Amino acid sequence: FARGIGAARSGNASAAREEQARLTALRDAARAAQLGYWAGQIDIQAAVVGALALCAEGKSDACLTELKAAAAREDATEKHVVTPARELLAEALLAANKPAESFAEYEAVMKKEPNRYRAIAGAMAAARAAGDDKRARALAAELVKLGAESDTPRDGLRQAKEIAGG
Repeated sequence: FARGIGAARSGNASAAREEQARLTALRDAARAAQLGYWAGQIDIQAAVVGALALCAEGKSDACLTELKAAAAREDATEKHVVTPARELLAEALLAANKPAESFAEYEAVMKKEPNRYRAIAGAMAAARAAGDDKRARALAAELVKLGAESDTPRDGLRQAKEIAGG
């Protein structure tokens, strides 16, 4: 799954498709072993990687449609976010210059999984891109607080400090 995401985000759609095929084979093996729950989880991961491959192929609308479907499926499962389909959807929406839609998806992630660093950082960026400076500052302050004990540089933390005024 991680290799598929990395490949797609690096623009290598064919490598992402290879990882999607591996996930599909794992899903089939899980089904054959009568591991229905895990087969479903793997199938969601395969769908996410396939959607991101569409993004890598320049098919933004299809990518977003498929990510929305994967996020809805993931939301219907009984587990904490591991994939995280909705967060990847929010990132893709922001990359597609749809900051208001992106922000709404990040809000959904933060409601379900509070204090997720990447969700807060993404929401801050989406709010800023949407022109909601007040919300961006509030999220920046939250991110600065969350990253206060960080001993390594984190994506967005420097920007959050600038936005929050500290």
